[in-house]
Amino acid sequence: MAGIGFALERLYRGASLSDRAASFAHAAIVAAGPCLLFVLCIWLISASISELEGRTTIASFRALIIYSFALSFVVTAPIALVSARLISDRLHDLRVAEIPAIMLATFGFSAVVIVACAAALFGLPLELEPAVVIAAVANCALIGLIWVVCLFASVTRDYTSVTAFFALGTALAVLGVTLGYNLRPDLEIMLWGFNIGLAATLFGLLTRVIATFPFAVRAGTTALPPLARAAATYWPIALGGLCGAMGAWVDKWVVWLSPYGSQIQYGLLHAPLYDSAMFLSYLVVVPAYAAFIIHLEVRFFRNYRLFYSSILEHATLAQIRAHGARLREETIASLSAIAVPQLVVCALVALSAPALVELLDMQFRQVGMLRLGVIGAAFQFLFITCSALTLYFDRRAMFLLLQVLFLALNGGLTFALLALGPNYLGLGFLAASALSALIAYLALARTLHRLEYLTFIANNPAVRIRRQTAKAF
Repeated sequence: MAGIGFALERLYRGASLSDRAASFAHAAIVAAGPCLLFVLCIWLISASISELEGRTTIASFRALIIYSFALSFVVTAPIALVSARLISDRLHDLRVAEIPAIMLATFGFSAVVIVACAAALFGLPLELEPAVVIAAVANCALIGLIWVVCLFASVTRDYTSVTAFFALGTALAVLGVTLGYNLRPDLEIMLWGFNIGLAATLFGLLTRVIATFPFAVRAGTTALPPLARAAATYWPIALGGLCGAMGAWVDKWVVWLSPYGSQIQYGLLHAPLYDSAMFLSYLVVVPAYAAFIIHLEVRFFRNYRLFYSSILEHATLAQIRAHGARLREETIASLSAIAVPQLVVCALVALSAPALVELLDMQFRQVGMLRLGVIGAAFQFLFITCSALTLYFDRRAMFLLLQVLFLALNGGLTFALLALGPNYLGLGFLAASALSALIAYLALARTLHRLEYLTFIANNPAVRIRRQTAKAF
């Protein structure tokens, strides 16, 4: 589902420098829209509310938003990956009329699961008032549905609308929180102000998705059986998505529960020094994800389609191998062309960390965390990219193993290296990301060098049935 990347690539190939800059800006929104919305809103809100007495409320507000982002991402990741695979199958089979029903079922199921999990989190262990719990649950549900709709919006190829709706949501969220705080500095008022911006982004993106697939949905439950069958068939993808999402957050959870974390109002745990350094690190690698959408994914998909089309068209073995070699060589070359410059940029950011910390009004003791975080985030990009590309070749078990590995390494190494002291917070994340990226790269390279075997033997349903029959006898 390269989707919107094709339109952005055409914009990037425009004659003017502004077209290239615009393509990267749009790709950044498509790749990391929810994260950018969150970071920009928190930064602008913190800057606009300067009263000392409001700092505690802002800290609680920020912690609740972080909880919502973490929970919604973990809950929706398996659902979104399975639905993406199901929609990809429908697009491949040219059964596009079924897509709106699948999306409706995905939205309904995601909303039910998110609301249940959010109600359990905000209503039971935390000491929140009922009005705050309701606002926080709504916030978590809106964020989770934005994660899901972003996946569907990538099919529309309407990058201008996607960027515009995220910009509108950011502006309304900042305005709603600031005005609400000035009227009454209560946590639920701030959350509902933030929810206004999230709702604007969500429903705006939904309008574009509906306009892209304007097919009638006869019954809202018609897509539930296919979605359930897809979950049963593609359970390694769902479980891998769950483990991958947990792996992205497990180092924060470990630090929150460690002596370096702290507890604020309502029993909320956080580690503001570590969290802000890590979130800034993620922003540094957003250009790499943008480049992935514009270049690598589009180029990879074209070569991927050419390779399998040659098989369906009964090309000679020499021609099939030539297309396979082109797919392998251009994928590795494109991946290197993105990863190596990003590592250089991250190294420069790490070297200039003291000046950057001072510029952003952060604390000097965050310099080490920022340096480790930006390098780790670059390796995490390589891991995510390589493991995601293995799914194109139906390496479901490999994808699952890679996600479980990253989850175990990130959680285990972060916990094990806590004894080194606060100056080394982030070293566990860096080590886990580097090791996982190396293993994922080797797995992708091995997959690309075994294309013919995977296509004709390992992933061939006829061969699998024949093997099962032989085992039965």
